[in-house]
Amino acid sequence: MEQLITILSKYDAGRVNKISEISTGLINKTYLVEAGKGRFILQKINPIFGKEVNFDLDAVSAYLEKKGMRAQRILPAASGGLFIENGGEIWRLLSFIPGRVFTKISSPNIACEAGKILGKFHLIAGGLDYQFRHVRPMHHATEVFFTKFKELAIGIVDGDFRRLAAEIPDVRELYLPADLRKNVTHGDPKISNIIFGEPAPGRFKAEALVDLDDCGRECNVLVELGDAFRSWCGAGEDDARNYFDIEKFKAGLSGYLEGSRNFLKREELDLLPRAIRLITLELAVRFLIDYIEDSYFGWDPSKYASRKEHNFARAKGQVVLYKDMETKSGEIDAIIKKA
Repeated sequence: MEQLITILSKYDAGRVNKISEISTGLINKTYLVEAGKGRFILQKINPIFGKEVNFDLDAVSAYLEKKGMRAQRILPAASGGLFIENGGEIWRLLSFIPGRVFTKISSPNIACEAGKILGKFHLIAGGLDYQFRHVRPMHHATEVFFTKFKELAIGIVDGDFRRLAAEIPDVRELYLPADLRKNVTHGDPKISNIIFGEPAPGRFKAEALVDLDDCGRECNVLVELGDAFRSWCGAGEDDARNYFDIEKFKAGLSGYLEGSRNFLKREELDLLPRAIRLITLELAVRFLIDYIEDSYFGWDPSKYASRKEHNFARAKGQVVLYKDMETKSGEIDAIIKKA
């Protein structure tokens, strides 16, 4: 706590009254700060990000605000800098956007609103003229992950690993065409990165997308949509009975098409089912890799005894989700054709 107070003393936040850890994120260490001049978000940046990511976040959020989209802004320190260096660690303070945050989509209304705001983001960010300073290594480097997984699996004798690995199919036929256009993407469109307002009891409206660290222009928007629908429409990332919710998919896609106003080309829309399957298997493989290496993803100690145990549950959940998508491929394809 003393270190947090020291960091906050570098900002004009006023007297610090309360600091609470926010545990929904897997990468950065995040805290809610209640101080004399309001509420703020304090973050310790994971070493996988360089200092440059703060300049990217500042540029993207400023552009979104300019175009009428609410955004979480990075707040300058008293020195004027966008971040603080302390003991080799990088810290920053962000504006706080009030509202509800969900870790799971519980209704078509929330799915539709999530789709709308992601579509709006893609549409607006498509006009951003900015050279990103930070490129996150290996972000959705699908082919690299699968190659590493195959090489790693050769020497693994762990029975649980081998049994689950055997259920992952050859994904080469799912790879997306290399000549698809590159888009500015958010990078991590999970539902907990969306802030919701509640204009009427039980009725929610997406207000803002937060966590812009993974924004970039390295891939086609289908990669992001594959990740979004994988996470939005599943029962739970680490759920052994995971399944793909068709109604949430239908609502989320409807919202996305409304929010993006025909941003997607027909070719891209037709490839969406493939993208969802591909990214689902990519995550399964990444979780299995970390099951062995035990070094990357955050984990929930209230549910699991170790990171390895949590990662194995996640990997299994994604494999089960993929298999359920396969049984519902006709329904998914029909929704796409009508869109």
